[in-house]
Amino acid sequence: MNNKIRSLSGIALFCLSHIGNAVYADVDVDYPPSSCEEGKRVAFTYSHYAPWPAGQKSRSSLNFSTQLPPDNEIKLFQWLLPVGITVNLAEDRSGSDQDIFQNVSNETTTPPTQVNKLYVAKPQNATNRFRIDVCGITEVEGQCYSTDWFSEEGSGRADCDPGYAVRGITCEGRYCDNKQLYCCTDNLPTLDPNNRIDSPWFSEEDSDGFVDENRALTGLGCSGRYCDNLQMTMHGFEGGTPPIQSSWWQNGFSEEPPGYDRCRDNGYVAGIKCSGDYCDNLRFFCINYNVN
Repeated sequence: MNNKIRSLSGIALFCLSHIGNAVYADVDVDYPPSSCEEGKRVAFTYSHYAPWPAGQKSRSSLNFSTQLPPDNEIKLFQWLLPVGITVNLAEDRSGSDQDIFQNVSNETTTPPTQVNKLYVAKPQNATNRFRIDVCGITEVEGQCYSTDWFSEEGSGRADCDPGYAVRGITCEGRYCDNKQLYCCTDNLPTLDPNNRIDSPWFSEEDSDGFVDENRALTGLGCSGRYCDNLQMTMHGFEGGTPPIQSSWWQNGFSEEPPGYDRCRDNGYVAGIKCSGDYCDNLRFFCINYNVN
């Protein structure tokens, strides 16, 4: 196995089958249409029942963990479950549980958020027992990948590889201090490497942030305490600005779970504004291009 692969449990594959003492329906079994690709991904599988256990209307499994070893190189989680089923993944907390990932369906990718007490919640369109796998992706060979983490320390920035643009950002730490870009190429017109700009620096005092509808975000720099000040690197497109199918502002996010946001509908970031202390809460302006 590739020595860059790190398992969620220290081994390549293991299965958790936590049936417990709860009362479950006696039903048939549905399995995912595919499994994690050996050599590129590692996984644990978690078997549980749907519909919900008796007396528990919000959850459909017992707790399991996505904790990773300290030396892991996992960039993304990819969730595999039967086509047509949608679930939330929530953290079991004292007082009030927290949705970590929402509307997860087959082949959904998420940041590799490490949670010790995660459970499957609110399955939609599930009537039979089914299995859910999560693959830890370490080497992304395809349309999307996550950059290394960055903050004001060190280089203070991250950039997508040539030809990629930013679809989303993940952050962690106090005031969204540590950041990671999610870069993609699908549904992206060809970028012009010679058409690059760097935005002015901005923070929460600049309520409008920065938007350029003729370019896509390809890199991000930060400075100041807790990565307070931001500067966007953007590239234009070969042949000029392509037709725009739709554009919108996302709702925004911070370091609280799930700790990330991505443009929906395969869109790309063309603007950012922030609010809160140290530019804590980030909000994207997204564009979906009409690519034939």
